[in-house]
Amino acid sequence: IDAQLVGITDLGVSCTLGNAETITAWVRNFGSDTIMGFTATYKINGGTPVVENPTDTILPGDTLMYDFTTPANLSAAGMYNIWVGATGTGDANLANDTGSIMVENYMAQNIATTPLTMGFEPGADSIALGYWSVADNNADGATWALINTFNHTGTRCLRKPGSAATDDDWLFTNCLDLQTGNSYRLEYWYKNYELTAPCSLEVSIGTDADVAAMTTSIVQNPIPTDTSYKQVVMLFTVPSSGVYHLGWH
Repeated sequence: IDAQLVGITDLGVSCTLGNAETITAWVRNFGSDTIMGFTATYKINGGTPVVENPTDTILPGDTLMYDFTTPANLSAAGMYNIWVGATGTGDANLANDTGSIMVENYMAQNIATTPLTMGFEPGADSIALGYWSVADNNADGATWALINTFNHTGTRCLRKPGSAATDDDWLFTNCLDLQTGNSYRLEYWYKNYELTAPCSLEVSIGTDADVAAMTTSIVQNPIPTDTSYKQVVMLFTVPSSGVYHLGWH
């Protein structure tokens, strides 16, 4: 009997984690005998263990995705170390039964009191950029990345390199706390590197940092007629107060 923990829920970095998050463990039968039940345990930041005893059967070589029935409270802002263990009844190898991941829950930025600025510079911008994300929606490996050339000001910019396929790439901000009734000013600079196969650019807004959530367009930029930087300034509102992300596409 050899139960092996091969995966844990990756809740990543978020501003929307709550008090009833599901912890999931992937348990593989690495032995030659069938596993007839096992002990599943998780701990948050070294706290009181949550211990459950699933009765699932796992055939040799198979992997089970087990959702703990006891939810985890990750609602407070901060870092969480999630430790998980999975031990089969009569497990002959305890060395591969445990693992851990780090998860962070952070507060959405209230733009009305703390405007968001991003220059992509080393230092403070790099820390803030850790809460931004990208989506290579056409899965071609060419997506948004930091470079230290072609910058408008400072030393760095964020570039989407050319693609052999049709471009379909997104850059998402961190969580923004936006209130209905406020008018928000969006300002940025953009350019095309060359005009042989120029990219179009648009900015959308949504309630999550993923492509499906980007349902409302704020601005669609015209394709430049030269390779100089262009400034964009737009005012926008939101239909209801809540957490939003901006997405450059």
